[in-house]
Amino acid sequence: MAGRGGDSMAFLNRQVAGWCWMHDTSAEMHTSTRPWPQHARRVQWGLTEDDVSFHPYWKQTLVESGDAKILISVWTRPGWAFVQVYNKAREKRTAELALGGEALGLEGEPVVRDLESGPQLAAVLETLAARDAGESVKDERLQDRLISVAKKDYAFDELERVGGAEASIEVDARDLRLLVVRPKE
Repeated sequence: MAGRGGDSMAFLNRQVAGWCWMHDTSAEMHTSTRPWPQHARRVQWGLTEDDVSFHPYWKQTLVESGDAKILISVWTRPGWAFVQVYNKAREKRTAELALGGEALGLEGEPVVRDLESGPQLAAVLETLAARDAGESVKDERLQDRLISVAKKDYAFDELERVGGAEASIEVDARDLRLLVVRPKE
């Protein structure tokens, strides 16, 4: 039942952080380095700003999947939305998402991109995976890569496009996907 993080304690840390985020709260970041890169990206996209509205999975109707095992929490901000898709099933699922741009407060057709794509984050995740596999990873190497994620502002176009008004998103068992939605330019 491994997800993007593998079948390990590190993956459990990812699950816990993701579950906390689904409720618009953060897990203790000092106990695990696993969610640091994703947390940094969430902050970069403005989820801690005052003009963000949280729409929890138990009552939001902005993004639909039609699957009871797929939970979706949404954060909206003028001009964009952040969507977290969480698969609580014990097997991989495809979340068939319907994203209404107008419902999300977007002017124009939505474009969906994967927040966990991009070269800096890929390097961090590769380093964490090597450490999880038992390789010796110097703290400085990991720290440098974590800092590179936290300091770089990512252009929306740098992230992998995964959909539009409709999107089919693969979500591993008991794992999550972090998505950014903006109007097509």
